[in-house]
Amino acid sequence: MSMNELDFNLRFLDLLNRRDDIPTWGIPSVPQSIIVDENKYKLINCGVEYAPQRLYGVYWRQSNISYYRIAKGADAISFQFTGCYLAKVMYNSDYFVFHIHSSDSDSTADYWNQFIDDNRDRIAEITIFKPAVANEKDDVMFKYLNESDKGIFTIAGMITVDNECYEILLNNKTCKAEAVLRKTKLVDPHLR
Repeated sequence: MSMNELDFNLRFLDLLNRRDDIPTWGIPSVPQSIIVDENKYKLINCGVEYAPQRLYGVYWRQSNISYYRIAKGADAISFQFTGCYLAKVMYNSDYFVFHIHSSDSDSTADYWNQFIDDNRDRIAEITIFKPAVANEKDDVMFKYLNESDKGIFTIAGMITVDNECYEILLNNKTCKAEAVLRKTKLVDPHLR
């Protein structure tokens, strides 16, 4: 069953919303690295635990692939999408979420592809999609951002516990979803 704005706000608004006892955008957790050469793949371990065992986030880092370990039955989210990819990977029996930077000038696609190829025997499953595509004129999210944004909105990507993929127009001030679109997963995890 597809998620809409109301579903998102009912399930996640309180978890994302800033409270006095939680720093902006959640509780930073102790990083738990993948056992690989992070420099070889431009990997940076940086994320957040919004609600233990329920919702985790991974931060975007320019010119890098950021990742974060998540619980098996959890949803994963990231923000600031304008053409990057979001992936959830089962690696050595643990789940990780990745925000894969992608731009014309400093894409990390080759590093991601090398990571996938080099670790094929450690990876059991991959869900990957592109939440937003900056050059698609008919993309509802970008149209909304271009017409009304003054830093109020971000485009978020989410992979749910059942591996459904969503693009979300999220209000930065209230954490409320203004629009939610279900997106198609990529068949091939290799990026072009």
